[in-house]
Amino acid sequence: MRAVLHRGCNSLLGKLENNAARYGVRDIGVFTSGVAQYLRNHMVNITGLLHPSHKSPDEKRELRNKRARVSRAKKKDTA
Repeated sequence: MRAVLHRGCNSLLGKLENNAARYGVRDIGVFTSGVAQYLRNHMVNITGLLHPSHKSPDEKRELRNKRARVSRAKKKDTA
């Protein structure tokens, strides 16, 4: 029997349990303890490098325009 969890925590745990086999997780306990250790070891960014995931408004606009061009070209080819 499981104790009461915060809604978001319960949702995350359910997703992990339901998809463990899909991702090759054989033992959820071992996996979660490994995740906890990883997070403890990487709480501080020792390299000073960040993943470049932030896009400027101009970069976002360019990406939207590119996707729109590709979409229009596909529609034109199928018509």
